[in-house]
This record gives sequence, structure tokens and C-alpha cells, in this order.
Amino acid sequence: MKKELALNKQIDQSKARDLLESKIKDLPDFEARQMRKRLAEATTVEIQKNFRKILESVKGEIKEDEKVEETSLEEEVNNIIEADEKDGKKKVSEKEVEEDDMLKGRVHNGHLNEKDDEVDEADEVDEDDDVELSEDEKIDESLMAWWCDKVGTIETKGY
Repeated sequence: MKKELALNKQIDQSKARDLLESKIKDLPDFEARQMRKRLAEATTVEIQKNFRKILESVKGEIKEDEKVEETSLEEEVNNIIEADEKDGKKKVSEKEVEEDDMLKGRVHNGHLNEKDDEVDEADEVDEDDDVELSEDEKIDESLMAWWCDKVGTIETKGY
């Protein structure tokens, strides 16, 4: 009698697993995992009776988690916007603007600095520092232009 009850229990567990798998096969992975966890020890009768209720509770929890995540994301965006607005209201000195523009290598708002009129000696090309190429190593202008045109037509795939 005990063997028969044990065998019936194993058969019911096997049927319950099969039933559960057939019901969750079309669900998204996360929902399917949650359903497996919650109905792991359930019988076929319990699965048939409680499947919809449990599925609705799982979906409800997912929606709540999404709302919390959405709210936290919205709060983060608002915090960033507020921080930017606070930073934007700070008075920036002319020296900071000039230093910032120098770092970016551009002139602020099209205004020229006094230094821009002067040519730095470091910017001048020193021809003595150039490497001398032999005639067979030099590339003529038309060949270089053709090569540049060809390079411009190269399409990179997946880069």
C-alpha cells in the first residue's frame, strides 16, 4: 500500500511538472521562472486551481517593480537636471572661460584673444626637424588625392 501511494505521488508530481511546463511555455522567461518557483511542489489539481491567481500576482509584482524603477529613473533624471540648472546659474569668471576654451582649442564666441595675433614659435614648422624622403619614397599630389578619394569610399561593416 505504501509503495502504491509513493508511486502515485511520483506520477502526480510528474504530471504536475508536465502540466506546469505546458502552461508556462508561452510566458516570458522571468514569469516562467517565478511560476516554477511558486508551483514547484504543487499537485496537478493545485496547479489547475491556482495557476491564474499566481500568474496575476507575478504580473502585478512585475508592474510594481517597473513603476518603482521608472520612478527612480525619473528621480535620477530630475536630480541631474536640477544639478545642471544649479551649475548653469553659477557665475563663471572670464579667466575660467578663457582656460576652458584654450583646453578645447577654440576661441570663445568668436572673440579673439590678444595671444591669437601672435604666432607661437612652437607652432612654426621647423624644416630641419622633417625627415628627408628619397624620390622613390615621395608620393605625388595626384596619387595622394586619388588615394584619399578611395579611402573615403571604404565602408566598414560592424565597426
